Amino acid sequence: MSTVDAAPQPSEVRRRVGIDFLFLDLSVCGRCSGSDANIASALAAVDGVLRATGARVDVRRLRVRSVEQARELRFVSSPTIRVNGRDIAPERLESECGADGCGCGPSTSCRLWSYRGRQHEEAPVGLIVDAVLSELYGGTMRTDPPAASYELPDNLARVLAARDADTSVGSGCCA
Repeated sequence: MSTVDAAPQPSEVRRRVGIDFLFLDLSVCGRCSGSDANIASALAAVDGVLRATGARVDVRRLRVRSVEQARELRFVSSPTIRVNGRDIAPERLESECGADGCGCGPSTSCRLWSYRGRQHEEAPVGLIVDAVLSELYGGTMRTDPPAASYELPDNLARVLAARDADTSVGSGCCA
C-alpha cells in the first residue's frame, strides 16, 4: 500500500521563482493593469502545482518613476515581466497606445506580447504560466547575462523626462 505525501510545509520550501513586474502606471494604462491582472490569473492557474511541489513565487511590482530608476533597472518597455531575472518577452515589440490608450501622450508606445503566433496588448496568461513553469522545472535561479550596453529607449526617456520635469504629476503616467 502506498501513501501520498502531503505538500511540503513552508519551512521545507526550497524552490523559489521571482517575478518582477515593471510598469509606468497601473491606474491609467490598460496594458499595464491588464498584464498585472494576468500575472494573478497565471499564478492562480498554477497554484496547485506550486503547492504540490513546495515552490514559492514572489512577485515584486515596480512602478518606474524616473529616468534614473529606468536606467538602473535596464527598463526596455512598459510593461515588462521578468521571471528570475529573465524577460519573458525578449523580443521587444511595441505599438502606439493612441490618445486614449494610457494617458502618456499620443506618441507613446507600450509593449506588445507575442505568444503562439499572435500579438497581444496584455501579457497573455499562457506566456506567464510557461515562463513560471519553465523556471520551476528548468533548475536553478538564473538571470540573463547583462547586455554589453544599455540605452534607455527614446520612448521611455520622453515619458519619464516629462514626469521628472513635473514634480506635481497628477493622474496619468506623465500628465
